[in-house]
Amino acid sequence: MMSLELNRRVESQIAKPYPTRADLEKHCHRAREAGYRAILIPTSLAEAAYALLDGTNVKLSCLVGFPFGSADADVKRFETEAAADFGAHEIELVPTISRLADGDYKFVLREIRDVVDAADERPVKIVIESHLWNENELANIVQMALDSGAQFLSTSIALQGRHASPAAIKNLVQLAGPDFGLKVGGFKALEGAEEVVAGGGSRIGLAELR
Repeated sequence: MMSLELNRRVESQIAKPYPTRADLEKHCHRAREAGYRAILIPTSLAEAAYALLDGTNVKLSCLVGFPFGSADADVKRFETEAAADFGAHEIELVPTISRLADGDYKFVLREIRDVVDAADERPVKIVIESHLWNENELANIVQMALDSGAQFLSTSIALQGRHASPAAIKNLVQLAGPDFGLKVGGFKALEGAEEVVAGGGSRIGLAELR
């Protein structure tokens, strides 16, 4: 796969814990130069990022509930509304992972549906931290995602520093079906990303610390 074709699948996350305005400017510049599909940022940077990306093809994707999904569901809904007001094109939601661990899929489904509603037809990706679950739990979580109105699964937040194996990606594609999007997070460089795409991953989550 040509690098430009691969780059068009990349969503580059600004991974510094305390990014400055200069960090954001550099991040947006790299995304434009590399031809990345999108940048992934917290909502606090959305308004500035939207202005920096104006007139480019780079999409603005906002993190909601980042990093561990522990905020209240109403807070996530409000954060989604704020992201939309700031010009976000897409939402990447970290749902309440602890509720998934408890098997409370009804709670998480309601939470996701609220975010999907607040996103106002913007695509929503659900971070499921796929490495945490056994086969039965993963099947239940994927089915919940399919029922939620979201459009994508995201295997993990990019900061995890690891990405799903080809076998795990194949399993997720089988569970979700070929028409539901799959973003494979955990990349800190693009080595191995071609194999992920060949296995069914439609987008790549890249964490950049520079």
